[in-house]
Amino acid sequence: LEDIPTLGGKDTDYLAPAHYWTLFGFNVFFTLAFIVEAAIKLVGLGVRRYARDPLNVFDFTIVAISTAELLLDLLVVAGVAPRSPIPPGFSALRALRILRLCLLFPGTRRTLLAFLRSFGAVRYLLLLLLLAMVIFSLWGMEFFAGYYPKPWFNQYWTSANYPCAFADVERGGFEITWSEEDGYPANNFDTFWGAFLSVFVVISGENWNEIYYDQHTATSTSWEKRGFALAYFIILFIVANLIIFNLFIGIILDAVNGEEDDDIDADAGAAVGAKGSVDDANKPKERMYYYSFGSYKMGDESDTTADGPDEVSEPSVREPAAAARKRPRQSHPAPSSSDRSLFLFSSDNLVRRGAARLVAMPAFESFIFALIIFSSVLLGVDWPGWHEDYWLKRTIAGIDVALTAIFIFEALLKSIAFGFLNLKVRSTPSFPYVSVRSTCPAYLASGWNRLDFAVVLISIVSLATAGVKEVAAFRALRALRPLRLIARSENMKVVIATLGAALPSVSKFLTVFITFILVFAIIFVQMFGGKLGYCLDPLEMYSVTPGVSVIGAQRVSDYEECMALPKYNLTRYDTLGERLTDKEDWAETYRLFTEFPQWTNPSFGNFDNLGTAMLLLFEVAALEGWPDVMFAVMGADAAQKYVSPYWLTTKQADGKLLTPNGEEEHDTLPWLTAFLFVLWIVLGCFVLLNMVIGVVLDSFNRMQQENEGLAMMTDAQSDWVKAQKEIIAKRPLKKPSPPRQAWRLPYFRLVCSDAFDLVVMAVIVVNTIFMMVDIYEPNSPSTLQSLWRLGFISNCVFFGLYSLEMLLKWMGLGLRQYFKDAWNVFDFSLVIITAVDIAFASMQTELPIPGGVLRVVRLLRVVRVLRLLKRAKQLQTIIATVRVSMPGLRNIGLLMCLLMYIFAIFFTQLYWATNYTPGNFGQTTCTAPNASAAAAEPCDTSFDNKASGAPVAFNADVREALPQNLPCSYFRQVNGEVCAADEAPYYFSSADSNWGESLNRHANFQSLSIAFLTLFRCATGESFNLIMHDLFPPDWGDNMLRCCPTCGPVVDYEGGEPVVLSSCGAGWGASTGVLETLLAVSLFFLYYVLLGYVILNGLFIGVIVDNFTNIGSDNSDVTLRDIEAFRTVWLRYDEKGSFVVSSQNLLAILQQLPQPLGVGDRTRSRADLLALLAELNIPDHGGYIHFNETLTALSQRAFCERLNHERLARRQERGLEDDGVRLQRIEVPVCEATTVVRRKLTRMPVLSKIEKPTHSALTNYLVSLLQSRWRSYAMRRLYEDETADAGHSQEEAVARLLQAHDRLVQSEDRLAALEQQRAHRAMAVPAQRRGEDTIIV
Repeated sequence: LEDIPTLGGKDTDYLAPAHYWTLFGFNVFFTLAFIVEAAIKLVGLGVRRYARDPLNVFDFTIVAISTAELLLDLLVVAGVAPRSPIPPGFSALRALRILRLCLLFPGTRRTLLAFLRSFGAVRYLLLLLLLAMVIFSLWGMEFFAGYYPKPWFNQYWTSANYPCAFADVERGGFEITWSEEDGYPANNFDTFWGAFLSVFVVISGENWNEIYYDQHTATSTSWEKRGFALAYFIILFIVANLIIFNLFIGIILDAVNGEEDDDIDADAGAAVGAKGSVDDANKPKERMYYYSFGSYKMGDESDTTADGPDEVSEPSVREPAAAARKRPRQSHPAPSSSDRSLFLFSSDNLVRRGAARLVAMPAFESFIFALIIFSSVLLGVDWPGWHEDYWLKRTIAGIDVALTAIFIFEALLKSIAFGFLNLKVRSTPSFPYVSVRSTCPAYLASGWNRLDFAVVLISIVSLATAGVKEVAAFRALRALRPLRLIARSENMKVVIATLGAALPSVSKFLTVFITFILVFAIIFVQMFGGKLGYCLDPLEMYSVTPGVSVIGAQRVSDYEECMALPKYNLTRYDTLGERLTDKEDWAETYRLFTEFPQWTNPSFGNFDNLGTAMLLLFEVAALEGWPDVMFAVMGADAAQKYVSPYWLTTKQADGKLLTPNGEEEHDTLPWLTAFLFVLWIVLGCFVLLNMVIGVVLDSFNRMQQENEGLAMMTDAQSDWVKAQKEIIAKRPLKKPSPPRQAWRLPYFRLVCSDAFDLVVMAVIVVNTIFMMVDIYEPNSPSTLQSLWRLGFISNCVFFGLYSLEMLLKWMGLGLRQYFKDAWNVFDFSLVIITAVDIAFASMQTELPIPGGVLRVVRLLRVVRVLRLLKRAKQLQTIIATVRVSMPGLRNIGLLMCLLMYIFAIFFTQLYWATNYTPGNFGQTTCTAPNASAAAAEPCDTSFDNKASGAPVAFNADVREALPQNLPCSYFRQVNGEVCAADEAPYYFSSADSNWGESLNRHANFQSLSIAFLTLFRCATGESFNLIMHDLFPPDWGDNMLRCCPTCGPVVDYEGGEPVVLSSCGAGWGASTGVLETLLAVSLFFLYYVLLGYVILNGLFIGVIVDNFTNIGSDNSDVTLRDIEAFRTVWLRYDEKGSFVVSSQNLLAILQQLPQPLGVGDRTRSRADLLALLAELNIPDHGGYIHFNETLTALSQRAFCERLNHERLARRQERGLEDDGVRLQRIEVPVCEATTVVRRKLTRMPVLSKIEKPTHSALTNYLVSLLQSRWRSYAMRRLYEDETADAGHSQEEAVARLLQAHDRLVQSEDRLAALEQQRAHRAMAVPAQRRGEDTIIV
């Protein structure tokens, strides 16, 4: 043991003495500095004023701890005390001083204070969550305590403490056993704290199903408790995780975002106040839109109504037309003689003019766009495993050269046309190719052009260094080429620009997160540095007992014990079939890969230094495998380093730790460790990471509103614009038309009734139940035969029912109306599919596609149930949310796919050969097994590299050594070859494969398609860190067992000799291990944060939640339910969905509509209704009103009523009387969103086909009413006169009636004209006086 090389002694914590004493000196210096700081503050401020500041109290506590620790360390160094009595990790509290850095900067200070204040908003909910955890912990102890043997004790300890649970063993009820391969579970419910920790793991959602499976295994054989585990964990997960826990996170995010909004408003208010009133005086009056009489008008336009409709053209947002006519025409400046692009071409140069004319052509940009797509596809096709002489690789290389030349020519043309760095000339008649508003339209003035230029440079460098292996990894940067597609897509540019503008706002939260992770990393390094290693023995030839061995007067750690064990070499072969131990440079290069036992850290990471500690804490905050890390650290030794983690302590084993003489000493701090992990997960994951997501989402929504112009609007204006967009998207409902034939009317009424739909849905549900009966059980063929007959018969019966439904609809609706409905077309397709399935099943003929696929397609009928849920308003809200969110999700989804494609190319280019095994890429052909003959090779690399491009030796005489052909391989042993255990070649996975537990045949980067799927899985957060660890250098964990420097594929030759690549990580070599680690960490960190948090968890979910809030919010004045109610009432008068109904039905529609759009149950007089019509001012199109105009007018009235009510309530709160002023319209500022709404409103369907409005619906109603009254009065007078003149002849009476009728018609025409003028004058009354007028009929 004395010959074991160590960096330092145990007195220096196994550090080099110079390193240890340097750190000790710095500790003494900084401790004295902080002591001096505290002393100066105490003298200057006094004790009372000093103690008023909590930060000073915090600093003084840290100084006291540091001073006590320093004095005790000096006593230990002086030899006075044998060991410091300070508990382990107590000195790490000094790291909390780093939090003071956040208080030095205003932004991070506000963020940290907002973070602390947010806990006040959830204190009661936090208590509820803790109470739920306590209840479920006690409940779990009642169910599972004693049924769960602890792995660090034994079954006898559990039986001694829980005799009731083990009493069933004697009765033969059940027996607790655990497979040695699976290992013992670490979670338990034997104690309250163990149950509490298990419940917290379930709440976090990470691998909670494993706890459930373990509990089910422990209790499934007990008849009394069978099924308890299922009910317990389902209720626990739903109540604690899905409801309380997510509500807890949501309230914290809302509180923090509210603090951020207050800070933004305060900063904006301060900025406005600093500018003074000068800007307000010079600021032009904001132009406003308002809705009136069927269209949007400018705020300075006259509010014309009945007889004077507005014919206003689309206004210019930049400048009024009159002002543009008065503004003097500006002359273009003369071209500057000093403006020469590339110092050669002036603006009058023919070459420059031709280049500008070419790049200004839309066809040129389309051509470049197509070439970028083509080159991006070629990047994915270009597989790095192809040999350089493979024809497809040579073809792609030639095309790449041509495309690079074209892109260079494009950059050169744009540089000639617009200048490379700067351009002084503006657009002139002689050079009209520069935008007038551009101040610096040079090539590199645009960020997108800079991106293009960078990609072009990368392509040039890649071509220039094609044969230089030292910079081969640089070629992976060609994967950035698809980013140029973003510059050619306006929608993608908007998403990227918005996202880029949103990211800076989260810098404060990222700073706070990094500060917290730095503090916790220092604490964990101080407490657990050097305490997670173990003795790696692949063949398990030796065993190292965890704990400090006491041999006489010497104390030996597990590390020293492991390194003192006899070494052995694994039987490993490289790609060419040469044993690694036979290599000439084995000692320098291959010792790490063959010689064992070795001391190494676990694959999940360690806390040996600050970098690995921060990485592991980030993975824990991401909730990836954190329970396994926590339980491993809970078994770490409390005081000694280089001791393998183990749960069982010397005290728990009654002084004998797995050895009869009690030679091992081991003590742990499990509950302190669990507390630190729980605290970090609550702060790091539940709060900080989710705060970053919330801020990204909030910033994204804010930037999106600014782009649309909604950010400068009030809440009422913003809600009105959103409601207007929803109204414009709505269309009237339709009813099928009844047939003309009388015999078809009964069928029409039948298929249109709700009872018919209910019967059909019931048939669909029963059909689904019958399809659920299908099982596949090979051990009971009779049951299968019976079930198959039942399924076939039921399929025929349901086919007949569906066919009957189709025939009934054909007779009732007719073929034209039947096939107009998409649901009916879908049903018809399913009937045809079912008929084909039954026909082939009857003939016992196989279908070209699996029959199960056709039967599954039939299950899509269940979707028709949604048609009956018309009263399920929340379901309608969800469906509307999905529909509204699709355009935004399409752009975000395209961006996500593009980024995944880029990262997939990166990872494929770098890690395609990681953990390679000869034969991975399919270049293996296996014949019939004949391993009894020594010379027989059951498998052969028969692929021709020239034809297939498989990564095997291009020389036909040199082939890769397939594992199946090696002596004593798994393949040969299975087929009868007898070998000794030490003769078999070692492979990490079974069946002779180097695949690992995470980077395996299901998840790897050997091809673009598999890499794409692997990255999609990583974006969801599933085990991304384990895949990242497998890409680390060989000295990380047990990576050396899956790779070696010459175990990669053969793709090239030098001097006639094959060049074998490395299968370790990126294959850069042992000297670049740190760089490889940083590369993998950087790529995965960037990918996971960008794709996992920002896009998937941030933008995707945020867009859906934001739309759901806007659509389904009950706080809005006009909700989705109100709009659907209007469509339902409109259907009663417009069954064909023609968008128009008679103006005479408007009052009836208002009376049937519920509030807020209609009158509802409120009883109103005719005068009130007519006043309501005057307020609505709905245009009349030749006796008809339009669907969207009516809905918009009703919605504006609902908004105005709510605002008037709020205004009146505010005046009453201030003690003011009602001034009688009422808001009649909503004014919104002129911006992109309102301009689009205005344009779409004028382009509604049917609007251009009907008569233009000349008066409102009120005028039409009043004229019709007066005509009806006058006609009744005239007819009464006429009949009264005729009764008085009864003595006249019949001919004279008829003539007098005709004359009276003509006079009546003339009177009605004159009355209509007079009433129209009167109504026009009434409509022209100012808005503030309309509420005072009374319409007398």
